[in-house]
Amino acid sequence: MNLAPRELPGDEYSWWREIALAWDCLCNALLRGWHHETLSSRAWRAWCTGRIFGVVARPTIDLLFIWQRRPGGHCQYHHLAEVARAEKIVRARNA
Repeated sequence: MNLAPRELPGDEYSWWREIALAWDCLCNALLRGWHHETLSSRAWRAWCTGRIFGVVARPTIDLLFIWQRRPGGHCQYHHLAEVARAEKIVRARNA
């Protein structure tokens, strides 16, 4: 089974969500990040390793999304969700 990142069984399609994620990943790539990673996830990884991008971006992004009230903040939650989703894709492709 060859799956794209948003094609796991049970995924709901939302055009606006796809556009938002594409825009987020494009911005990250333009800032010399990985093309498949969002700014939030990158900010969390950079913050964990003490990189300047994380020191600046993580608090800023967490503040912008404070209304979501995620334990540990938006960036940590989003990073963990991306990692979990990648693991599901690998398992689905190998099934």
